[in-house]
Amino acid sequence: MEGVVAETLPNTTFRVELENGHLVTAHIPGENA
Repeated sequence: MEGVVAETLPNTTFRVELENGHLVTAHIPGENA
């Protein structure tokens, strides 16, 4: 599944628009070095 970042949110969270047009909220786990 692929998508494009539509909006950057706080705390490594992003709003992503998928190929099918749906918007989802995605989070990148892990610590920043």
